[in-house]
Amino acid sequence: MSTIHYKLVFAVFFSIAWLFQSSFAQGTLQQLLNNGPNAKRINIVFLSEGYTAKQLPQFITDATNNLNSFLNTPPNSGYKSFFNAFAISVASTDSGSDHPSRSIFRNTYFNSTYDTYNIARLITINSAGSNNAYTLLQNLIPEYDIVIMIVNDTEYGGSGGGIAITSVNSSALEIVTHELGHSFAGLGDEYSDAYPGYPDIEEPNTTKETVPDKIKWKSWIVKTTPIPTPKTAQYGSVVGLFEGAHYHTTGWYRPKLSCKMLSLGVPFCEVCSETFVTSYYKFLRPIESFSPISPEIFLSDTQSVILSIIHLNPTGKSIEVEWFVDGIRRNGENESTFKIVAKDFGIGQHTAYCIVRDTTLLVRNDPSTLLRDSVLWNISVSNASDVLTDHLDKIPNHFFLEQNFPNPFNPATTIAFNLPISSFVTLTVYDMMGREIEILIAQEMSPGRFTQQWNASKLSGGIYICELRSGSYKQTIKLALIK
Repeated sequence: MSTIHYKLVFAVFFSIAWLFQSSFAQGTLQQLLNNGPNAKRINIVFLSEGYTAKQLPQFITDATNNLNSFLNTPPNSGYKSFFNAFAISVASTDSGSDHPSRSIFRNTYFNSTYDTYNIARLITINSAGSNNAYTLLQNLIPEYDIVIMIVNDTEYGGSGGGIAITSVNSSALEIVTHELGHSFAGLGDEYSDAYPGYPDIEEPNTTKETVPDKIKWKSWIVKTTPIPTPKTAQYGSVVGLFEGAHYHTTGWYRPKLSCKMLSLGVPFCEVCSETFVTSYYKFLRPIESFSPISPEIFLSDTQSVILSIIHLNPTGKSIEVEWFVDGIRRNGENESTFKIVAKDFGIGQHTAYCIVRDTTLLVRNDPSTLLRDSVLWNISVSNASDVLTDHLDKIPNHFFLEQNFPNPFNPATTIAFNLPISSFVTLTVYDMMGREIEILIAQEMSPGRFTQQWNASKLSGGIYICELRSGSYKQTIKLALIK
């Protein structure tokens, strides 16, 4: 074979090898659970660490098992439909993780290590590994909310933080759920093992307060429960104030004798469960969408309109829907649609609104009313003979998508557009790669000027494209998200 042929074969082989390695270095995204658009769900993403290329199929199995364990654990089991889940497979040269105390070092993609701060079970990644993780997330699934790194090492360990980390130890499934108590719900550790240097900041389930009326979970404590609460079987099933929490044996307290934030293999206590539920609603609003989009509705006294909402659906039928017209509650409780017949309300100005609540018994404290949502419409009813002249000037004579305001923005902006005719309308946001980020509107709409707010709090800064489509009409604008 000639020299040039050798060079050609080597070049082809090198190119194939480089592409093979690059595909793994960039990561491969696989969806494990789909309950709706990413913008309207809490997105869990699993990352592979210490899995060689041949071991990546096992990573998908491990990720699926961890996902099922988390979602089958109360209170998450009642809110499975709130979540989407993904797995990012990226290969490491070596299997496992570093164990510096035993002089074991592995070449892995995220540079994970045990023995952090001389704590054998504490697995962390360094800044380079963290940068690798967030680069993959940003490139493959920028709408991520919960990130879990699975380390392919059988030794017990894990950690919380922006990226929850777990090993594949036999206790791994419990570790993930515990660590997400930190990463997702902001819960604290309830065990009393010393953690030198850890800040003495209270979490939802830890406190130094001993005055009964000032205890943050007082609504869960019955009056007959002594404060502080003895660590005896008599009080094993009640919420109280048990000493020992937040890495202190004394002076710090937890809500219950046992809880998953203290010991693996037991349920979350009432206070921790409540915190999980309120955390869901920090990401998602109870009302997913509503129609008509415009808050202003104009009717003649011979017309009617259907108001509708789509709400989240936890199991257990805890969602309550109420409709009001002019402040008076109307029939139609727990119905997602309500018909307004103009002649029943008379000529003039009226208001209609819908309130949606999650009435779950798991929550007693919701000071920010996260479990409540509402939408309001202003309805103008006129004589049929007056409608044409009264409102003709309100109908635009051409399609137009206005520039959003404010722009640049963070995190929300308002998009306005004109419709001269009734038509099926879509208003969609894309990234600069043309990937669909969120469908803001997809429905039949009547003529008029409309506004739609877009909240991009879950996205990274950059330029996004908003596209209005109606029949053959199409217009786009650029949205500048600054973070």
